[in-house]
Amino acid sequence: FPSGIFLHGTPHYLVYEGGLYAVAAHPLFFGPEGSGTQLGYVLLGYAINNRVAQEVGQDAAAEVAFSTGSTIQATTLQGSARGALVQRIPSLLKDNDGGQDVWLGGEHFVVAATQLQRGADGGVELLVLKSWDQASSYLTRLNRLLLAWGAFLLAVSALLAVLLSATITRPLDRLVAGQPNKTIAYDLG
Repeated sequence: FPSGIFLHGTPHYLVYEGGLYAVAAHPLFFGPEGSGTQLGYVLLGYAINNRVAQEVGQDAAAEVAFSTGSTIQATTLQGSARGALVQRIPSLLKDNDGGQDVWLGGEHFVVAATQLQRGADGGVELLVLKSWDQASSYLTRLNRLLLAWGAFLLAVSALLAVLLSATITRPLDRLVAGQPNKTIAYDLG
């Protein structure tokens, strides 16, 4: 185990046999902590796997990936998006300025990365990927709904205009039909 893991009070991540683990360490003493004999350390940890990534993704309402260097340790991404992320990790981590637009597996994402732990091999990174397509689907549905309502209201307005004009002109048509040869003269003077 790396010696830095025994500094308690700070989170530590450990890559062990191909898996990523979050580990906490606390010294174990025989007797009181200040004057007793240190026997060793108690380590407590858990695996950062796809299930943990799923939980983090649900809390973030986004896709997430935990990476060490250019290796994905756990992610919520599936299929071609996962493969595309593996190829893009170095550029995403290098150019991280708070958010980048990327296309992964035919879907548009905004990506933010944060370094959880520094290391010689690149450390441990958490990438949060928000699907631009899913976020904009609400606006697309809203635009379609507004367009449908606009078309409906335009049709109703046209129908009302025809009915109103027919209601106004019908009495005039009757008046003209009853007196076909008479000219109405008005004295304007």
